[in-house]
Amino acid sequence: MTTRQTRQAGPARRGSTVGDWTTRIRALMQNLWWSWNPDPQRLFAALDPPAWEATQHNPLKTLAGLTPARRTALAAHREFQQLLTTCERQLRDYLRARTWFQRTADPRTRRLRIAYFCAEFAIHESMQQYAGGLGVLAGDHLKSASDLGVPLVAVGLLYRSGYYRQALRPDGTTDAHFPHYDFADWPVQDTGRRIRVPLGRRAVLVRIWQLQVGRVPVYLLDTDLPDNRPADRTITARLYGGDNETRIQQELILGVGGTRALQAGYPSTSSTLTKVTPPSAPWNASGRSAPPVRRTTAPSGPSPLPPCSPHTRRSPPDTTASPPSSSASTWAGCSTARGSIAKRCCASAARMSTIGAPPFA
Repeated sequence: MTTRQTRQAGPARRGSTVGDWTTRIRALMQNLWWSWNPDPQRLFAALDPPAWEATQHNPLKTLAGLTPARRTALAAHREFQQLLTTCERQLRDYLRARTWFQRTADPRTRRLRIAYFCAEFAIHESMQQYAGGLGVLAGDHLKSASDLGVPLVAVGLLYRSGYYRQALRPDGTTDAHFPHYDFADWPVQDTGRRIRVPLGRRAVLVRIWQLQVGRVPVYLLDTDLPDNRPADRTITARLYGGDNETRIQQELILGVGGTRALQAGYPSTSSTLTKVTPPSAPWNASGRSAPPVRRTTAPSGPSPLPPCSPHTRRSPPDTTASPPSSSASTWAGCSTARGSIAKRCCASAARMSTIGAPPFA
């Protein structure tokens, strides 16, 4: 760490105990803002460099594997404690800063809410919930929306086995296997909310998890609950797994369940939906095909977006955290659930046409 960085970080907290610093660093790990910022990654790697590599850069697993002696040593390590303080300040400043959207959005669109539905999100390599390009695109959309302060809420599925992993057999052929992930190793929180989604003549119980990506909340749906039938518990077991029937069931859980999850999280939102890319098979909250949409005049939106490369660091902005509960709120839906990639940055939703939609059930 340079002299300038040390001066900016300020003095380390005197008498930092093991319980004190581990609680603080665990709180820092809960927001995936760290996944595209270098200082917190350096901090987590310093916990135990070999374990950091072995866990695919998973900070929670790295922290859990520390020996008592290592925890005590880090509590007394001045540079480590200074870097922890610096990272806490960086995240705090990032969430408090005034964002591009707050500075430039037309007053009539500041209550806009964008719901981004996708079957996969590649946010970090330690969370194998993606297969390839679609997931990378969706993950980068979330990070860019967070940096810009776009009022986005993402909805996806939480897969117990994720996408398959490949290994080479001795004869050179490939072997595909599905890991069994422990969600306690990931920064996902059980919201305690449950919803029911109609599938045919039965209803499937769905658990709602929450993940925080900078300013963007991500709701992930999971059917692996004891109250469900064994077959229904496996609906969200694997990304793009199973036969055609399983795939359709996953899309219903994502589309219908995602709508109900938003209703459960934001019960006072209005029934107006602004769609960026209309899904190829629109469903209303009852599971039936939605009626034809009615196109109206597009609201005037914010000024043109600045360059939106997800790998370009921007000056820290501020919080448009969770959407406030208000009957005047407007939702925008951006769907990539059936494999149709949203070709626009989700932040441009404010400039798209407003489409009438059936009210939430």
